[in-house]
Amino acid sequence: MTTDDAPAPEEPLTTTAEKEAWLRERGVEIESAADRASKAAARNQKKPATTTTIDGASSASAHTRAFTYVLIPADDAKPFEERVAIVDADAPPSDALVEILRPVFAGGGGIDARAAREQAVRQFGEKGAAVTAAALENVAADGATETFALVRPSDANGERGVSLYLDEVGLLKGSPHNARASALARACGYDDVDIRGDVFAGAIGITRDGERVSADFRVSELDGDAAWLKAAKAENYEHGMKMKKFQESLGDRAGGLVSGGIDMTGGGGNGGGMPGGPGVDMNGNAFAWCQTDDEVEIMVDVDADIVAKDVVVTFRPDGFAVRARDEVMLAVPSLFRKTRPDECTWTLERGGGGEGGEGEGARGRVVATLAKMDEEVWDALKSV
Repeated sequence: MTTDDAPAPEEPLTTTAEKEAWLRERGVEIESAADRASKAAARNQKKPATTTTIDGASSASAHTRAFTYVLIPADDAKPFEERVAIVDADAPPSDALVEILRPVFAGGGGIDARAAREQAVRQFGEKGAAVTAAALENVAADGATETFALVRPSDANGERGVSLYLDEVGLLKGSPHNARASALARACGYDDVDIRGDVFAGAIGITRDGERVSADFRVSELDGDAAWLKAAKAENYEHGMKMKKFQESLGDRAGGLVSGGIDMTGGGGNGGGMPGGPGVDMNGNAFAWCQTDDEVEIMVDVDADIVAKDVVVTFRPDGFAVRARDEVMLAVPSLFRKTRPDECTWTLERGGGGEGGEGEGARGRVVATLAKMDEEVWDALKSV
């Protein structure tokens, strides 16, 4: 039916909406601007691998910023999904996906009690036997995000790292194997990795103050020809060698610890009965730490030609950072406990690293001493 076939209205129609309604009642097909917008939205929702979901704040504004990340479903039949997160622009820099994705991983199945005990014992030794299934059920119910660094920020990659974000207890929930995410990890040099459940890929940048901040990561960067992925295996190998040499250089200063079990949140001991030892910060920088009742001492190697005027150490009650010639050597934005910045000090030592000791190959070492706010034993250097 056309407008020529429709009889004239009995009363004058004054608005566009009235005219459209009158014509539709008589079988006339009309496509309004609103109809075209609805059809366009429907078409966009059907496009594979480019669906946009907004997480975080409800909408963008002058006080927010947005970044993209990618969902890698465990189901190979489902496409990659590009998402957008909106965060408070005035908030301190952080790896925002850790908190944004926590509700995504909440629930999703019960915990396998036997597998949970075995995993806890492998990770924590005899103490792991005390971890109850009920405690892990609570973690599963609340949601917990585990970060798996595919490549760490470094000078080689312009201080831009890439990480996977997965369910911390996905294995214990019996989540399905994620073949595509596991293959991505293998391409980065991690051969024996079994990634479970839906995971997310995101990028991390480093601010001038050495703090991590979420950055854009897009579906196109999952392609095998992506520059970051081509370089990842070599960068990770170099990082591993750096860590090995650093641990070898620590010697008795770090309690004679051998390589292995590197973890910024603690591990090992320093010979005095308190937690401490070697570790890496979230940017992949190696360090060692130890403590007394009232102080925490952190050591980080620097180049042999670094002098005191090249070094800047920033102390805050809940964090600190070490820079040498504007390069971030160590950043801990969230300490295990509060400190007294006015009482914190640092020194630059010689002969810190390298096989040559005081001679050829020797490096410098910045030693930062943090004054504890309270005389408590720190279970770790970093707050978790």
